[in-house]
Amino acid sequence: MIDRPNVVVTVCALLYVAATQAQPPPSDWLIVPGERVGPITATTSEAMLDTFFGADNVEPIDVYLGEGFTEPGVAVYPRDATQRVEVVWQDDAHTAPKEVRLTGDSSKWKTPEGISLGSPLREIERLNGFPFRLAGFAFDYGGTITECGRGRLSMLGCVNRDETSRGRLLVLRLSPSAEARARPEYRQVIGDSDFSSGHPAMQALNPGVYQMIVFLSR
Repeated sequence: MIDRPNVVVTVCALLYVAATQAQPPPSDWLIVPGERVGPITATTSEAMLDTFFGADNVEPIDVYLGEGFTEPGVAVYPRDATQRVEVVWQDDAHTAPKEVRLTGDSSKWKTPEGISLGSPLREIERLNGFPFRLAGFAFDYGGTITECGRGRLSMLGCVNRDETSRGRLLVLRLSPSAEARARPEYRQVIGDSDFSSGHPAMQALNPGVYQMIVFLSR
């Protein structure tokens, strides 16, 4: 004789496991610097990532930080470049993300302004309202926006007229296309120096975002 209550409990348990193992992609792809990346906040644990995205979509990795350095983290949607994000932990228990990284050519994730992987320099400058400063190319941190000038995108880090600083909540790194790197303008903006986004060579190359680093605040 079949014990129907036990069957119901077993079926419910199996459905719960299936749901936590293979969650569909979120409908919320919004990045709010300083606050969240979709459901990921400064208090999201690794166990919570399993619940949000499904355990099959969360993979422990060593996150590459540049110049040969890595830190423990996880990749969310590790096999889909347009959905992938990498979470770097600030604690050994994996209960507090330090930052969330996106790297590549394009992504479903974007800020309220529409900034995402692939966003071009001229578009970011338009959103900022003024030229910004970025590092030269051809080294590990090349193309990093260093400050927003007098612009609106204070999340990128800005220095006010009285020399006080507005904190950085989002790092954007830009790189020209392979075709653009073959142009003579490229040699004008390489090396460990800052350049204006309004520099004629920068305007001609119009590099796109290849990496986003989102800081989360408690």
